[in-house]
Amino acid sequence: MVSLENIRDVVNDPRFTYRQRVANLANLAENLLDAPPVRKQCADALEKRIICDMFEGNAPYRPRYLLPDYK
Repeated sequence: MVSLENIRDVVNDPRFTYRQRVANLANLAENLLDAPPVRKQCADALEKRIICDMFEGNAPYRPRYLLPDYK
């Protein structure tokens, strides 16, 4: 869960550039959302690390990667 402390840490960290701060704050904002619902089979595959969400957050609008269907 994202807390105000997490946000303050990003804002006050002197190691971050402006762009890094913006990207990190956007990621924190995305993680305030609930993850989109998935079928049980998909949830099981994610849990077993058969497929990976690449730890990109909960926002459902990043269709950059394709999972091929080899059937």
